[in-house]
Amino acid sequence: IADSALQSLETGELEYMARQLAEIIEEGGDGMAILTHDNPEPDSIASATALQAIAEAFGVDADIVYSGDVGHQENRAFVNLLGIDLLARDEAPELSEYGTVAAVDLAKSAEEGFDFDVGIDIYIDHLESEVPFDARFVDVRTNVSSTSTILTKYL
Repeated sequence: IADSALQSLETGELEYMARQLAEIIEEGGDGMAILTHDNPEPDSIASATALQAIAEAFGVDADIVYSGDVGHQENRAFVNLLGIDLLARDEAPELSEYGTVAAVDLAKSAEEGFDFDVGIDIYIDHLESEVPFDARFVDVRTNVSSTSTILTKYL
């Protein structure tokens, strides 16, 4: 019975958070920038791709924006085989041109001095960041081993 009650509570909380996330995405309207950490790897890329799919389900175009390189051969293969479109930050529009800016799996890059030239509206990660994110929507779950796992709950 306790497990069932806990599951019901978690389901209700997730539904509430999903509604909040949807509202912020829809309010942005003019497109979304989804920032990954520097030199993105599969968890960061998968997290951004999941959030992109969610945004597009609400009719909002979303760009996945990264800094650094998709350096490891297996990471490039992951992106190429799945046809994931990534924009290098220096090739993307200015972040201020987007209606919504999201950051996924970015805790470590934030601590290393990631340059935020606009506010973050949505922040989702599986690690706590020492740099506070003053986002309208925050979902940080340190009990989950990857950010992409968190995002699958919203799909």
